[in-house]
Amino acid sequence: MNKYLLGYGLSIVVASIVTLIWSWFLHRCVKKYKTEQDKEAERIFWIPFALGIFERAIITTLVAWNVSGTGGFIGAWVAVKTAGGWASWSKGTTYGRAVLFIGLLGNALSVLLALIGGLIIATK
Repeated sequence: MNKYLLGYGLSIVVASIVTLIWSWFLHRCVKKYKTEQDKEAERIFWIPFALGIFERAIITTLVAWNVSGTGGFIGAWVAVKTAGGWASWSKGTTYGRAVLFIGLLGNALSVLLALIGGLIIATK
């Protein structure tokens, strides 16, 4: 099988399904901790899904082509995404912190699958 098809297939198609199920499961588990003061903006399903596809494609490409600074890019990207959720987790509530860690766990899984896809492509 073509290594590009395998790497990007894992990174984009398989990872999209896996991270979607993972995120749904984790959000379902912490729903019981939501209180009245945990008012947050309604999630629009397709935005994080599309963002995950693009971030995995970018990370897979950077790893596959062995671009220097890939680790720094990944770290900065995760920091920007975490800072974007500041309004949700800065309240100090159990639910807010749980949502922060759900985001980090989902991002870690997404980045891991993108790295694996990139390494598959990078192999000779």
